[in-house]
Amino acid sequence: MESDLVWAPDGRSFVYSSSQAGRFDVYRQQPDSGLPPEPVPTVESQFKAVLSFTPDGRGLVIAAFDPVRRWGLWLVPLGKEAAPTLLMPVEGRDFGAVVSPDGRWLAYNTTDSGRSEVYVTPFPAGGQRTRVSVNGGWNPTWVRGGNELLYGSRQGRDVNVMSVQVGAGTVFTAGAPQPVLSRRDLVTFAATSDGERLLLSVESGDTPPPYISLTLNWTAAMRAR
Repeated sequence: MESDLVWAPDGRSFVYSSSQAGRFDVYRQQPDSGLPPEPVPTVESQFKAVLSFTPDGRGLVIAAFDPVRRWGLWLVPLGKEAAPTLLMPVEGRDFGAVVSPDGRWLAYNTTDSGRSEVYVTPFPAGGQRTRVSVNGGWNPTWVRGGNELLYGSRQGRDVNVMSVQVGAGTVFTAGAPQPVLSRRDLVTFAATSDGERLLLSVESGDTPPPYISLTLNWTAAMRAR
């Protein structure tokens, strides 16, 4: 099983999670090289999810499960001997975490308040965090050079993409969330870096609803075969 594919900033390779070795590990693939995927050393954990690269491509943010510390966000250095660093513990199972374009801030979602909300904290030091979402949020995405954050939010039966104007210089500030679009069939989304286009993943209307079929006189049907 492969999941959580993330492209490197230079677009020449991508990383993903795979359970091909019996537990989830991280692999890096260079599509044009003709070489097989290369394992990426991370942390000792049965479950790992790739979340994002740092802007310079030298680090990787992942979520990993530890039986003692439970789920946590980790910074994994690439191409050198430095050890991974635990950024913070998080709650839940559906994680999103992405470093701002200037490398100073980390936007992430966690359920430690009782439901998933989006926060921003200094990167990589952590510490004080600012809640960006209102009434729930997930899948934070930086656009427009770090001046805007998008996130998903469910309101009743509708799923919204919300936009927040932010100031992410030496001090982080956030405005009030505003809806960009709303769809009942929205699963998740991705955005171009300029924020002008969204790629939506939606539920397929071609999938039939689950049903129970009752077959009468099935023994006669078997004899007819």
